[in-house]
Amino acid sequence: GDHSPSLRELDQLPGVTAVWYRLGLQLGVRADDLDMIRRNYPRDANVCKIMMFAEWQRGDANPTYETLVRALASIGKGKLAESVCSTQGISLSVLGATDVTKFHQSHEEMESDAVTTAKRRIKYLQNEYEQLVIMTQEAVKAKSPTLTEFRTSITLRLPEPTKSELESSLINKLQ
Repeated sequence: GDHSPSLRELDQLPGVTAVWYRLGLQLGVRADDLDMIRRNYPRDANVCKIMMFAEWQRGDANPTYETLVRALASIGKGKLAESVCSTQGISLSVLGATDVTKFHQSHEEMESDAVTTAKRRIKYLQNEYEQLVIMTQEAVKAKSPTLTEFRTSITLRLPEPTKSELESSLINKLQ
């Protein structure tokens, strides 16, 4: 029960991919690191999940199933926490005070989580946008080597749907 789970074992946990970010926070992975993972693999939550687990194992002196089970329970993955306990021979008592009613997350909690995530995303995009405006101004001032190079440098930083919108509006401005 108290051994470190392998990345393969962690990868096979069902239902974790969608909540990898929240689980990472509960496991003590820094939000900055999680954001960087999300930026690097914006279209692959499964890779994000594995990178998050790798980061957890790298940063935690003693990454155990117990820690994982408590983190799962705390984000409303009670059923999964219970099943990990049973397959790993961990006593359900490690879940301690997390009583079973609190265990299965209510709809209100899930909704508020979605809202929090959306707000965080908006803040992140506003931030990226402000940085892009600054980069655009600097590039225009510096007479950027070529428009193509400039476009490449900015679009690398953006999630897909935003890229094409911004590219076309920037090209119009720069022409």
